[in-house]
Amino acid sequence: MKRGIWVECESSLSPLASKTSVDLFCRHLESLDVTDVYLQVFRRGLAYFRSTAAQQAPQASDDAFDPLQAVLTALQGRLRVHAWINCCNFGV
Repeated sequence: MKRGIWVECESSLSPLASKTSVDLFCRHLESLDVTDVYLQVFRRGLAYFRSTAAQQAPQASDDAFDPLQAVLTALQGRLRVHAWINCCNFGV
């Protein structure tokens, strides 16, 4: 059976804030018995990955750390990661 989880990039857990938070987040995901992770990587016009087309989130502006790549590397072969983007921003 396939089971998925949706994760916001700016949630109270701040899963993409740093290498340490990505490591903790990935370990937690592996303990949840899920097969798929729908990870928000673009929100409020900010990219949580390397991009030449969009402004990068502060966490991704450091050349040494790419939050999306860190998650992909940590979960490779164990969970499927789906990059979720918000292409429209309504409201404040």
